[in-house]
Amino acid sequence: KLPMPIVYDEIFTFNDQEARGTLHNWTSCHYEHVGGSAGVSTVVKIDHSEHVVDDNFISVVCEDVEAFVKHQTEELDFFCLTALETYEDQKMLETNINRMCRCLENSLQSRTEKLKVKHFNLSVLEISQVVSAVNLLDRDCLGVVTVRLPFEDQVFVAGDFIPLREGQKRQRFNMRIELHEFLVEVLEEVRKLLAYASQFDSITINYETIDEKCIELLAGADHRLDRKSVMFSIDHAYDPIEEMARNGSIVIMDENMSQGFISTYRGSLEQEAD
Repeated sequence: KLPMPIVYDEIFTFNDQEARGTLHNWTSCHYEHVGGSAGVSTVVKIDHSEHVVDDNFISVVCEDVEAFVKHQTEELDFFCLTALETYEDQKMLETNINRMCRCLENSLQSRTEKLKVKHFNLSVLEISQVVSAVNLLDRDCLGVVTVRLPFEDQVFVAGDFIPLREGQKRQRFNMRIELHEFLVEVLEEVRKLLAYASQFDSITINYETIDEKCIELLAGADHRLDRKSVMFSIDHAYDPIEEMARNGSIVIMDENMSQGFISTYRGSLEQEAD
C-alpha cells in the first residue's frame, strides 16, 4: 500500500481501469486493475517497487486516499481527486467517481479537525458531491475550488451551490467549473449564481467548446478564447449582507434569489406580516 508521509500536495487521477498518484515529495504510485481466473486483483507500483493486492483497484485507491485524509496534519497546497480523460467504460467510471466522492466525504467527516487545503480539485457527477466536501474543509485557508464535470452531458444549476452558504462563516474563495460545452443555458445559470455569490471572489468557467451566441453575450467579460476560459469577477467593495448585518436587518432568502433580488426587513416580524 501507499506510504503515508506528511506531505503538502496530493494528486490522484483515475479512470475505469487504473489510477495514478503523485505526492509532494515526488513519490509516484500506479494502481492497475488485473483480472483473471483467480479473481480480481490490483498491481500497485510505488516508485520502483511492485505489489499485488487481492482487491479491486478503486477499493485499494480509496483505502489509501482515506488513510491519507485521516492522518494528514499539515496544510495542503493542492489536493486533487480527478477522473482521467481516457476511459473505456463510462458506467464503470461513474461508479468509481461516486465511490471516490463517498470515500472522501467519509474520511473528512472522521477527522477531529478540518483538513486545511489551499486549492481543492474534484471530479463529480453531481454538484452536491463537491459541496459536501467543501463544507467539511477548513474554510479559513481555502482559496480555490475546481469542480470538474467529466462527461459531455453534464450540466449544473445555480441552486446546487446554495448549500455552500449554510452554516458557514463568510470566508470567500475562487470557484472554477470545468465542463465540455459552454451553452447559453450555462451562462444563464452562472448569472443566477452571481446573484447569491457571497461565498466567491470569482467564478471561472473552463470549457472545450462554446456556443457562438455565448461569445456574443460575453462581450466585455474577461473571456479568453485562446485559453477557453471566462472569468466573472465579483466586487465585494459594497456587501449588502454585511451592511444589513451591521444595521440589524434580517435577510430573507426566497425564490427571488434566482432573479438576483434580496428581500430585506427592518423591524419586527409582526410589522412585516402587516
